[in-house]
Amino acid sequence: MAAIARPASTVILVRPAEGGLEVYLCRRHRQASFMGGAYVFPGGRLDDADMDPALAPHLGNAERAVATFPELPEKEAVGLHVAAVRELFEEAGVLLATDETGHPIDTQGNGRLAAHREKLQTGSGGLLALAEETGIRYDLGGLHYCAHWITPEVEPKRFSARFFIAAVPQGQRPVHDAREVFEGRWYRPHEALEAQTAGEIFLAPPTIWNLHDLDDAGSVEEAIARAAARQVTAIEPRVAAHGSALHFILPADPNYADPEAKVPQEEWRRTVLEEGRFTVYRGG
Repeated sequence: MAAIARPASTVILVRPAEGGLEVYLCRRHRQASFMGGAYVFPGGRLDDADMDPALAPHLGNAERAVATFPELPEKEAVGLHVAAVRELFEEAGVLLATDETGHPIDTQGNGRLAAHREKLQTGSGGLLALAEETGIRYDLGGLHYCAHWITPEVEPKRFSARFFIAAVPQGQRPVHDAREVFEGRWYRPHEALEAQTAGEIFLAPPTIWNLHDLDDAGSVEEAIARAAARQVTAIEPRVAAHGSALHFILPADPNYADPEAKVPQEEWRRTVLEEGRFTVYRGG
């Protein structure tokens, strides 16, 4: 029996770069129980605390969060956004929030925020305590839903991960947490993909496909506008072994519906793992 895919949130943090944008990737510790050593976007599973009704007065744009996921209970729809805010703050030190006057939060050199971030990382604090102490309001409207990936059934640890794109707030810069991740870097999408191809870094298939989607975006604004216009459908790859290679087959690939079909390689839409490296086929 396949493991249940647990709800999770992932944030593609972006900033302007000449002629386009850059994305923030952090490297997970090799000892991590999931995707050890991989370069990933900040993210993690939905916690019960993310759905605490007491958070409601401290959330901005909660109605928009509910409208983003009309198929889900309201508390889960909002909770997925809250989880994204929390994970981004925990892993990258970037906080999507405004202060009591409605201005964006300045996290640099803010000892009180740093202390709360450490409590979040160690499980001894939460976003509710931070908001009650400081009066800040979390900006759920800074998150723009862009993708939904479900871990294949063959994996023992599975997630139903909602991906959001967010622009890094003015006056903030990411700083990796040194607990779950030990390195953080800005990459142009094509730079990260080239580093993956060269074997310099390891990227999981959802990361690879999201980077491809962003590669030709001319600006942060264009990437966000694309996300707003996109009709997101869940992608749950099917896995097939072919010799020493594992094929992670996407729904648009003809072999997804018919595993026995003889499909020309130019029609493949999948990622193939061989000798520790993914190769992307974008036909279909």
